[in-house]
Amino acid sequence: MRARELLDSGAALKQMHKMIEAQGPSGYRTDLGTLTADITATSDGAVEAIDCLRFNRLARTAGAPIDKGAGIKIFKKIGDRVEKGEPL
Repeated sequence: MRARELLDSGAALKQMHKMIEAQGPSGYRTDLGTLTADITATSDGAVEAIDCLRFNRLARTAGAPIDKGAGIKIFKKIGDRVEKGEPL
């Protein structure tokens, strides 16, 4: 009940913003590294599964989290429709 009151009143959101401000800027980069590759759908259909462990391994191989430009940008989630050639 107390948690619902804090959420409904906006007090929880206010406290979260205080904590974010106290931590300072995240240093999050939106620019990509110099080497990129697009993985596209081989046929029309839907995303059935995402192998998070494989993505983690791939991102770390690319240099994440040390290299802030390394990582994986995922455009689709499980259940999303895709067309052949569309970036995943």
